[in-house]
Amino acid sequence: GAHDEAKLRHVLAARPVRLRPRPVLSKMAWRSALSKHVSELRFIMCPSSSASAGVRDFLKASYVPLKEANPTFPLLVREADGVGASVLARYSFGKEKTVDVSNLSAEQVESKVEALVKGSL
Repeated sequence: GAHDEAKLRHVLAARPVRLRPRPVLSKMAWRSALSKHVSELRFIMCPSSSASAGVRDFLKASYVPLKEANPTFPLLVREADGVGASVLARYSFGKEKTVDVSNLSAEQVESKVEALVKGSL
């Protein structure tokens, strides 16, 4: 009744509501949190085109550190002549996002991958 509602309002007013913030990942922390946010990362690129140079440079610099931080994580590299460079992230429940990374620098590719991992793209 009215007494119960008043008691509930009193209890709720006495306790501040705490919202859980989304985890904030530092510039490099996303690398070690990879498997917590994404179930697979796939890099699709041409082995020789200049449009895929940024992806190749990113992978040369980052593949080993990513695998060392996430040894069981599926980090796939698919090469095919004439394809555009892209990165596909697979999340839980089969959800996927693909981002075009053609003609980007290695640093730009890293920021796109980081955004995919954080789920902000």
